Amino acid sequence: MLAEPVGCSQCRRIDARIPADYAGRMRLSDRKIDSLASKIVRWMESNPDIELLGSVDAIRAGIIDEFMQEKERERQLDDEVDRILQQNESRMRLEGVDSWVMRKKIRQELARQRGIVL
Repeated sequence: MLAEPVGCSQCRRIDARIPADYAGRMRLSDRKIDSLASKIVRWMESNPDIELLGSVDAIRAGIIDEFMQEKERERQLDDEVDRILQQNESRMRLEGVDSWVMRKKIRQELARQRGIVL
């Protein structure tokens, strides 16, 4: 969200306040996961170098399951990041730490420790 110009007509300040549910809105919806799984299966069927060893429905269900597991891992990661930020909220405020920057750093570090690719 852009705010009013600050100082000059070409300069604009970006509103750095991020809604609390920002990470949740960035995740793939179940509908999008279903669509992606269908596209992946169609691509696999059309590729002559790939031999499907199971039914199309079983493969599609497996792809959806993998996406859903990753979605859940990312949700759990975000929940832990939120918990850590809440525990340190007053300290961050006292030290003038930008909560969005800290959220990003904590999230990246926890993902790295757990082997989650973001």
